[in-house]
Amino acid sequence: MHEKHSRYENLCLSRKGSAERAAAHLLRELMSDISEDHYCAGWLMGLEYRLFDAAYAGDDFGFGLTHNELSKLITLSQQCQGWWVFEGFVDFDEWLPMYAQRYQSC
Repeated sequence: MHEKHSRYENLCLSRKGSAERAAAHLLRELMSDISEDHYCAGWLMGLEYRLFDAAYAGDDFGFGLTHNELSKLITLSQQCQGWWVFEGFVDFDEWLPMYAQRYQSC
């Protein structure tokens, strides 16, 4: 893992309890697995936005995600109160403005 990514991730996750950290790591694994399974890419460009759209807005961009995958994305993200981006883990209070900004600039 890139050193900057690791430091950023550790800073955000260090404020979490053990159950939240476990949920965050499971969420990262799920997101990467979905990218690999559906697009043969460890982390598809813009994956964080596409999966958030799929889970929370109902637009899966052709991923063909199962109800179980969508349910896990929602459950795990709510348990850890955050989301993964390419650079690392971010709390929802940081992620939601990032997500909104992406669509304001389109």
